[in-house]
Amino acid sequence: MNYPVWYLPGVGGGLLIASIAIIHVFISHFAVGGGLYLVFAERKGLREKSRAILDFTRSHAKFFLLMTVVAGGVTGVAIWFIIGTTPRERRPGGTCSITSRCSTIDCVGTRTSDTAPRQSSRS
Repeated sequence: MNYPVWYLPGVGGGLLIASIAIIHVFISHFAVGGGLYLVFAERKGLREKSRAILDFTRSHAKFFLLMTVVAGGVTGVAIWFIIGTTPRERRPGGTCSITSRCSTIDCVGTRTSDTAPRQSSRS
C-alpha cells in the first residue's frame, strides 16, 4: 500500500507541486523587486521632502510585508504538504539515492540489497 494516499487522476502530484512552486517563486521575485522599490521610493520621498510619497511608501510597505511573508510562507509549506501527501510513484523523479548501510533504494523505489560481503582492498 502506498502511504500516504492522495491520488488525483489526471492531475498528479508533479503538476500540483509545480503549480504551487511557480506561485511561490513569483512571490519571492516580487519580494526582491518590491523591497528594492520600497528603498528607492523612500529615498525619493526623503530627498524631495514629500509627505505624500512617504505615506504611500509606508502603506505599501505594510501590504508588501503581509503579502510576501504570509503568501510566501503558505505556498512554501504547501509545497512540502503536497510532497508529503502524494505517493512517491506519482511524484516526478521520486526520492533518489536513499542509502543505508546494507541496502539502497533507487529512483524507481525498488530495493536492492548488498548481500555479498565487501572485501577490503588492503591485504
